[in-house]
Amino acid sequence: MEFLETVEVSIISAIFASFLTYYFGFRQYLKQRKREEFRDEYIKNGIDNIIKDIDESCFICQFNHAKGIRIFEYLEKSLGDIVIEEKITQKIFEEMKPLFIAPNRTIYKLEVLTKKDEILRAFVWIISVMADYLRYNDYLRYELFFELEYYFRHPGTLSKDKREEFLVGLKKRVIESYKKVISDNEMLKVYLLQIRKRIDEIDITDINKINKISKDKKIREVLENIQKDYEKKENTK
Repeated sequence: MEFLETVEVSIISAIFASFLTYYFGFRQYLKQRKREEFRDEYIKNGIDNIIKDIDESCFICQFNHAKGIRIFEYLEKSLGDIVIEEKITQKIFEEMKPLFIAPNRTIYKLEVLTKKDEILRAFVWIISVMADYLRYNDYLRYELFFELEYYFRHPGTLSKDKREEFLVGLKKRVIESYKKVISDNEMLKVYLLQIRKRIDEIDITDINKINKISKDKKIREVLENIQKDYEKKENTK
């Protein structure tokens, strides 16, 4: 009898232990699933998309800027055959890449994450960055093209010295515009990466606990830096 009771107790204990293992394992699974859902919604399909758009836009501007500088380097070394110069310049322009970018709804997920008015500065800055990249890219692909087109179509209107002066001035404008676009906006991506990294560290496992992000000291510091740098950027225009 005692043997049977011992067996029953052992079986019950084993079943209970298995239940506890399953219960806590399932709870951990649900917790992990909620964490992944949060990451997919607000990081992977949120702030990561914004950073990706800015990165790709910056890369295209850098690529086309390099092509533009290549044109000036060629013209500086050219022997002066205007027909060949025009053909090679045209070929380099054709290698430039178009830029297609526009603000999308993912930027509003930042507001959901931070619950801060300061994030409006980030909204405006993100849109401003996209506009700056588009503007510079359009300048390279269209305005610069037509300025050089005039140079090639009317070679007799400019002396050799005037042609050199024209190209030097044009190259200087291209470089200065590029430096301004890059330097004015490089910190925005740094701040977005800081926000992303900190959100990962906070490790939200429940959408109802999202307020932890807006109360976080490091997140508030980043948002304050965004506000200060954006105002500084606007004041230097």
